Amino acid sequence: MQGWLTLKICTTTSIIYQVIKKVLITGSSGFIGSAVVNRLKKDGITSIGIDLALPPAEAMPDKFHNVDIRDASAINRVIKSSDAHAVIHLAATHDLSDITNEKTGLTAYRTNTEGTKNILHAIEQLPTVKRGIFTSTQLISELGHQVVSLDDARPSTFYGKSKLIGEKMICSFNKKPYVWMIVRPTTIWGPGMMQHYVRFIKYIEKGWYFHLTNKPLFKSYGYIENVAYQYVRLLMAESKNVDKKTFYLADYEPISLRQYADEIGTCLGAPPIKTLPLFAFKSMAFIGDMLTKTGLPRFPFTSQRAKNILTEYRYDLQETKRLCGKLPVNFKEGIAKTIKWYKKQKPIGYRGSEKIKKNK
Repeated sequence: MQGWLTLKICTTTSIIYQVIKKVLITGSSGFIGSAVVNRLKKDGITSIGIDLALPPAEAMPDKFHNVDIRDASAINRVIKSSDAHAVIHLAATHDLSDITNEKTGLTAYRTNTEGTKNILHAIEQLPTVKRGIFTSTQLISELGHQVVSLDDARPSTFYGKSKLIGEKMICSFNKKPYVWMIVRPTTIWGPGMMQHYVRFIKYIEKGWYFHLTNKPLFKSYGYIENVAYQYVRLLMAESKNVDKKTFYLADYEPISLRQYADEIGTCLGAPPIKTLPLFAFKSMAFIGDMLTKTGLPRFPFTSQRAKNILTEYRYDLQETKRLCGKLPVNFKEGIAKTIKWYKKQKPIGYRGSEKIKKNK
């Protein structure tokens, strides 16, 4: 019986693979977008990229369009001429690398609202599209709150609010004659990740990072190659299992922040991470808050950072696991790949945690 079920799932997936041979990805030059492009290439699927930024050489789509999705006429023209069989909408403005976005408010996130509206209208005019994946975020509500109904969402940032607006727009848009779903990636890490997360590795390397508690602090993190794999598996899943549904994307087992940081330190050859008394961290966070308010460069320790570190969040990923199956990269492999990438970002002359002399 189990063998018959596996055969049925594999046969269904293989039929969908035959139908979907050309995928259009918005935000194809971004962190997740680049990984999705590479996953599609690995699976022999043609990729068409759309982004304001040029794609990295190691993740070049088969075709690329340098287009702003806020430009309705331009995006209509590109999508109409693509003849794509599926669309993965990833393009977005986030709040992690540019805090001025949050100071500006919702207008800073027009890509997430107006851009999404433009994508919906453009796809409507493309009869070849059979599937659509629309990317949201875990931050449509406070960390750890798994949103079942959008009425229950509680975003705490303008970024989260903009993505919630986007989700509501997608759900209420009636002209979607294709199978569609929404995905909410959690905290995604790995080679190519944003500087916000690279600094975390740097702090561990320099001995500037401290554990704040002896608790493990479990969090639903996702390794980048695994999340790209989940995108493609959901794209190819049987329609009845994914149509009009929402999925959180992450590794299936939550990661202990203590284990995550310690493993990074081990791979770097960094000193063992010490545990800082919480009262000491709160004092440093208070100083950081004051310095940030004066307009000085961001202090590495703030109250918001303390809250983020101490907040556990675990999401139910059983349905994602059922449809996507075993992930390609395990935890230790992911750490090793990430540190290998991190070291390549270092200046010439860097080798592990030691400095070497440059050849003259």
